Amino acid sequence: KEGAKRSEDTLRPGLDVYLYQYVPLNIPGARPKFELYAASFQLEGQHDRWGFVADYRVRTTKLRSFFPGNTWLQQGYVSYKTDVGTVKVGSFYRRVGLVWDDSFYGNIQYFDGLKLSPDFGAGFENTRKLTDHFSLEYSAQYFSTDGRINGSFPGRDFVSAPNTRLKNDGTLRLAPVWNVKKDVSLTVGGSVADGTIDRDGGPHNRRTQIAGDATLQLGGIDTYGEVVRQSVQGSLVAAPLPATYTLVGMRWGRGRYQPHFNYSQGNYHNFSARREYIVQPGINVQLAHGFSFIYEYTYWRSLAGNTNTPVDNSLNFVLHYHF
Repeated sequence: KEGAKRSEDTLRPGLDVYLYQYVPLNIPGARPKFELYAASFQLEGQHDRWGFVADYRVRTTKLRSFFPGNTWLQQGYVSYKTDVGTVKVGSFYRRVGLVWDDSFYGNIQYFDGLKLSPDFGAGFENTRKLTDHFSLEYSAQYFSTDGRINGSFPGRDFVSAPNTRLKNDGTLRLAPVWNVKKDVSLTVGGSVADGTIDRDGGPHNRRTQIAGDATLQLGGIDTYGEVVRQSVQGSLVAAPLPATYTLVGMRWGRGRYQPHFNYSQGNYHNFSARREYIVQPGINVQLAHGFSFIYEYTYWRSLAGNTNTPVDNSLNFVLHYHF
């Protein structure tokens, strides 16, 4: 019995290293750079129904100026598996819409703080099989405070503002999955989120997000799309702004050469009526076991009235090692 009990314990280390070359194309003030984008050290453990996940990241410089330093905990939580789902407590990603588009560079939502944004709280999630062809994904999350760690550029999200914090943020997501046959499926999801952004001395804001997403898998091809409507109540003295975000893309996930294409857009509903979009084709090339090369071209524009301002126009090269 003791031997059987010990066999249920697992401990899995992991490592991701990204070497990044950025080459701007006729962008005023932008300079080429080569850097260690990040080294991500992961550790996952499982003992019976209990588990934990830790993802600690290291760079030679800060990823963003508001980060506490060049090392940080990206995610860290304890989990417990029940018969109806998994409970998480700690720091983990908010789930509103699609988790990610599998790009390296990122999208408008990421640079505005909507994606890959870990906060502190508790959550519950599961994928429940209903029939041979239907299953249901669902999640509920409550965050007492923000983690102040995301990829947003300074000024585009509240995390870069001093003495500003997220409180009592909750999310719900429901996504039916139709498994037509092997390697053919359709997932259609709906999400809502609501929380308060507190500023020392005010004003405070209430942020609400409503999202719809869909993913169609046909063999090795995934086609996906997402729309997020963000509303902000109260005086708009700083980010976040009321906006409508869209994301569409396609990727091939088999073989040595895996191309992808993503398009993301943000329409901002304030006095500027600004619109931004990113067009991003790319490819992942499997060089060897654990080694891959990523190439992405990024074309990023901001439009307000009759002005068309280049935000980025660049070639991005990444050497990725995964263990």
